[in-house]
Amino acid sequence: MNSDELKSKIANILIHEDAIGENLAIALCTYFEDDTERPLDDPMNERGWSEWIEARCEEVLDKIVDASLPAWIPVSERLPKANAGRWSDNVLTWNGESACVDCYFHPSDGTGFWLKRQNGKAPTHWMPLPDAP
Repeated sequence: MNSDELKSKIANILIHEDAIGENLAIALCTYFEDDTERPLDDPMNERGWSEWIEARCEEVLDKIVDASLPAWIPVSERLPKANAGRWSDNVLTWNGESACVDCYFHPSDGTGFWLKRQNGKAPTHWMPLPDAP
């Protein structure tokens, strides 16, 4: 699923299951209707919302999509969670040259170590694997 498809899916999340058309995008547009920063001469579009309101709604939906998509996590900021004395879940790693799909992190003595290293190099970034289809 690409980011536009995810954005559309998020926008169409129903707010009330028993009400047709009450989705997240409409709720966001309604939220921005009374915003004090809304220009007084804000023109309405063919859907009945002002251009300013729709632009704010699009910005919020973009932020939700960005937060929902997987992103590389620098090992300097955070390491994969592992149960006490156990390996982490399988993660995807990057070492600046190549990726490793079958990698695990062990906290060991506090500094931790990786089960696999690509080309003998420790990972610089990692991300959780997506759920299986």
